[in-house]
Amino acid sequence: MAEPKSIRILISCPGDVTPEKEHIIQLCKDFSDSKYGENFISFNVLDWKGFVGKCGTRLQEQLNSYFGIYDVYIVLLWKRFGTKTGATNAEGIEYESGTEEPIPNFV
Repeated sequence: MAEPKSIRILISCPGDVTPEKEHIIQLCKDFSDSKYGENFISFNVLDWKGFVGKCGTRLQEQLNSYFGIYDVYIVLLWKRFGTKTGATNAEGIEYESGTEEPIPNFV
């Protein structure tokens, strides 16, 4: 029998595409619930909603650590890109949003 595989998915988006994000989360849940026994695959969508941050450390930095390693990174964009996080990339350029900052951690 095959070993079960959980695919960790991080969906990053600003608030103007929340309904689309929720739709993807539901699709992943439905697939996992219905196909797990057949394929031994489940999708674990990572979400910040249950996360409680601590004082003294930048919130996006805490979220990056909280999510850890993931297999798939989905970015949803429409009219907004998000809010600057206060961090800079390796070249010293400030990240434009919390959606942009995790990208180097994934690639």
